[in-house]
Amino acid sequence: MSRNCIDLDQINARLGISMNQQTENSYAEVTKQNSFGNSGSNDSEPEPPLSDGAFYSCVIGLFIVVIIGVFFSNDLLGFLRQFRNADDPNFVSIVDASCGAGWRVGVPNHDQIHCYLVREQSRLCKPDEKARLLTMLDRYSKDKASYDGKFAIYAMGSMAKASASSMQLGVEDARSRTPGMSEAEKEQHHSNAAAIAHDALKMPADMPTGFHNKTYEGQVQADITALAKLGYISSSDFSWTMPDFIRKGLEQVDHVNKVCPVKI
Repeated sequence: MSRNCIDLDQINARLGISMNQQTENSYAEVTKQNSFGNSGSNDSEPEPPLSDGAFYSCVIGLFIVVIIGVFFSNDLLGFLRQFRNADDPNFVSIVDASCGAGWRVGVPNHDQIHCYLVREQSRLCKPDEKARLLTMLDRYSKDKASYDGKFAIYAMGSMAKASASSMQLGVEDARSRTPGMSEAEKEQHHSNAAAIAHDALKMPADMPTGFHNKTYEGQVQADITALAKLGYISSSDFSWTMPDFIRKGLEQVDHVNKVCPVKI
């Protein structure tokens, strides 16, 4: 009778240990599932890591996007400034008659742009006059760049021709010194040498000639600095691809004393 008797305290003790073990096992299972980010089956595998090639491709692509964004954002600002400062084709500046006289396409018009920069400067307080000046600066820059490009090609071509013609000049000079040669023959060889030298220095047909400037290029840059110091122009009027003479002129500005009345 005593052996078959159920001891309630022993039953409770055993059930308590079993419940605690089940609770601990359940907690461990849940923790394991959360550590792998799985809410369902444990059979799913984690995603493979990004390969080195894909990583570098992403970095290079991001770098290219940033560079293109910077380039176009700056160029877009310059493009918008051109619309803001657009020159009315029907507008006539008070200095067009005097400063525009003698302007030629494709040559460095130093005298003319110098006139636009220094004459009647107070006119630049008017938006139309300022827009006209910016337009003439753009034309001057393009004409100068066109001439400089052609002159560079001419200079390199002349040096190449001179190098190739040097042997011919030497031959003609040696022939003119041949003993017993008549004066007429010597003169002919001298003429041949002169023709060879002339051909080496000959200007190309599309090279503009017949112009003369009293103003040198450095003066134009100084004019830009003088206008910027008075507040008539500033870097905000140009794109970041502004010509060197404008950039250098603006860099020389150490203070600005605006003379145009402030709009209220």
